[in-house]
Amino acid sequence: MNTRLSWMLALRYAGWRGNGLGRFISRLAMAGFVIGVAVLITVLSVMNGFERELRERILSVMPAITVTRAPLHDWPALKAEIISRPDVRQAMPFVQSHALISQGSRTEGGLLYGVALDQPDALQPYAPYLRPADALSSPVSEDALLLGAALARRLGVAAGDRINIFVSEDHRQGVRTASLRIVGLIESGTELDEQLMVASLDTVSRLKFGEAGFVDGLRLQVTDVLAAPEMAFKLYYDLQGRYAVSDWTRTHGNLYEAISMSKRLVALVLIVLVLVAGFNVVSGLVMLVNEKRTDIAILKTMGLSPRRLMGIFTLQGSLLGSVGVLLGVIVGVLLSLSIPSIVAGLESLLGIQFLSSSIYPVSFLPSELKWQDVVLVAAVSFLISATVSLYPAWQAARVMPADSLRHE
Repeated sequence: MNTRLSWMLALRYAGWRGNGLGRFISRLAMAGFVIGVAVLITVLSVMNGFERELRERILSVMPAITVTRAPLHDWPALKAEIISRPDVRQAMPFVQSHALISQGSRTEGGLLYGVALDQPDALQPYAPYLRPADALSSPVSEDALLLGAALARRLGVAAGDRINIFVSEDHRQGVRTASLRIVGLIESGTELDEQLMVASLDTVSRLKFGEAGFVDGLRLQVTDVLAAPEMAFKLYYDLQGRYAVSDWTRTHGNLYEAISMSKRLVALVLIVLVLVAGFNVVSGLVMLVNEKRTDIAILKTMGLSPRRLMGIFTLQGSLLGSVGVLLGVIVGVLLSLSIPSIVAGLESLLGIQFLSSSIYPVSFLPSELKWQDVVLVAAVSFLISATVSLYPAWQAARVMPADSLRHE
């Protein structure tokens, strides 16, 4: 009977039964929890999405580790030594150079990569993003070129067009040029589309070194890209310093750290938002206790113990928090799953692009819902709602019946 009475009074004071100030305060406190929890889950999912795109898109195209010593001619022996390591999935030769690319009166700068276009393993990082998908299905010629989609748009070129490439690595030899034919576009939706050019290994080798057969080194794909820094250090030690070894953190480490730091800071700010909702519960319960002092006094004269009264108001705060957190989780999950489509729809409707790969890491808004984040946010929010209810519940338990009923 006592338990039933506690639930009945908690529901009444929480606003499910009755009306007036208690109902308004309860709805306001719940709304704060709904907004705070929903926004926190959605923002964490977006930050997870950026982290995923960095790992699966950018780091799948760029090498996790590079082993270089230019010009390198005996790279097959080095490849045989490295590929035997269990944590290395792939080791392919490459040549890299900054280059100018021109079409008519338009000139742009970019990063020229030379890889073995006739080998599927070398094309594997680019294959998911090639447009058209069968761009390299036929035998690849020496003048074939893959171009970043954003770079192609700036130049006003498309697949099938010919462009001129200028490379200057040795000033004594002047500028070396080549006329290449665009066979496909790389459209990864990332910042790489702004500058990436991929040609055959021998073509780039001739442009950079003056003859084919030389490479800058090997580009490695590993089983765990997040462990690449530790692996690179160990590899440099094993190779006894004969080669320069670097990992992806040299080029994109700042981006990864910025995403991780932003995720932590945003989570901290939004936790404060949930705390504000918790203070709404405190203020609402304190006002409710003052409004219901007469009812509390009568309940105490009827034999309801201070401990039971404290439990009623703690239960009320927990109910407000539970319903608010539950609704916030539902809204947050739905938003996390649909926000990429919502943003894409708004971009199409308004004719503008919110994210550009020339400024942001990707040209779209990613999202990845992680249930451990949902559980953590819900647990912390519920804990806040239960904790902040203790003070007004303690105040209710300290109400003196004689003082409260003196003027009634």
